[in-house]
Amino acid sequence: MDIDHDSNEKIKVHPNALAFFLKHYGYAVVAVVLLLPAGFFVLTETRVLEYALAVWALAVIILSTALIHTHLHQRVYLALTGEELVYEAGIFNHNHVTVPLNKITDTAIYQSWFDKLLGVATLRANTAGGAGYEVIAEDFPMDSIKMIHIELNKLLRHMPDSLPDELAKK
Repeated sequence: MDIDHDSNEKIKVHPNALAFFLKHYGYAVVAVVLLLPAGFFVLTETRVLEYALAVWALAVIILSTALIHTHLHQRVYLALTGEELVYEAGIFNHNHVTVPLNKITDTAIYQSWFDKLLGVATLRANTAGGAGYEVIAEDFPMDSIKMIHIELNKLLRHMPDSLPDELAKK
């Protein structure tokens, strides 16, 4: 579990790199696995090293692109401070969303069957004014998402205009 505790941030988590890699580049791994023996086949059938090297170079380019993107994706984070939920994502199209806790109306945890297999989940946070969810944090470890969800609900219950604990539990 990748959790940072900072004086300004109560909880800060980063996505699971392996889950991101497999969900977004599983096809690339399959292509590379098929291209590596294909290079040997080309080399044995044609006896032209350049063709085999071209096939292997393509495999290296595909795999390195996937690994670089996965590494850069580790800049993504979800932070819960005492007053706001912060989600920052994106490499080329930077997305920084700050939602004050008193504006959040509901949160949800989503987990597909593949997410369950990888041990990750998606946290969705909604406010009253927006269309859809303002924060959709994908590929974070399930235990981190649960912890943020619990902390978020604790903080939301102590906000002005929140329901009393007896009513919130019903």
